Formats: sequence, structure tokens, C-alpha cells
Amino acid sequence: MQTSRGVFLNDEAQVLGRGHFTRATGLVRDGEVVGVSNLRHRLTRKLKLDGGSIGYGIRPSARGHGLAAVLLGRTLDRARSMGLREAWVTCAKTNLASAATIARNGGTLMSEAFIESRGEVVQRYKIELGGRGGRD
Repeated sequence: MQTSRGVFLNDEAQVLGRGHFTRATGLVRDGEVVGVSNLRHRLTRKLKLDGGSIGYGIRPSARGHGLAAVLLGRTLDRARSMGLREAWVTCAKTNLASAATIARNGGTLMSEAFIESRGEVVQRYKIELGGRGGRD
């Protein structure tokens, strides 16, 4: 699927076992993968604290062009189409660009916690996918 920015999205589903599966979406520009997101259909206890329903990343050389907002927005659209009512997205408190991207896509900061294994504070955002809280 092509976006309005000439960037292509590729989807791939993976079964992880025990009823857990994820859908990966790649963002391709000029034949090069510039970003990837993972939509997790169910959350484990660990993912509820650090990782959330959606994880995403943009190649450093492609940052600063709004691609993270496109990728997260499309991943949220996919979550809606699957019937999910909400999505949880986390980021390091120091990652101001990611926090802004999440907020632009309807994220509300719900909590912060120091994650010892990461050695940093992680922020947890909730995005409502239907009705008034989402990007409908």
C-alpha cells in the first residue's frame, strides 16, 4: 500500500505461540526499509509495563520527516480493523520525539515507571481506538 508521501507499507503476520501473535509492518522508501512496527494482539504482563501493544522504530537516517507518525497511524488503523478497542505504546521518557508522535496519534500519558532492565524511566500511553479518543 502506498502512502501520500510515496512510502510503501508491507504487512506480515507472525504466530508466536500460546495464543500470541504479532503483525509487522515495514515502511519502505526508495527501495529501502526505513521503519518497522509490530502490533501485538495480546499483551503479556511484561509487555503491559514495557513494550505495549505497538512497538515501532525509524532508521536514524530517515528521522525528522514525519515517518514515525505515518507508521504509527497506519498501525493504529490496522489495530482498529482487527477490532481492538485500545492500544498501549511505551517510550523512554527522554525520547521526546517519540512521545510527541504518540501524542499526535491520540496517546494519553497514563503512567511512568523506572524499568531496571533498561536503566531508564518508561512512559506508558493509552490510545483509544474507537469513538472519541481515537483517530476516527
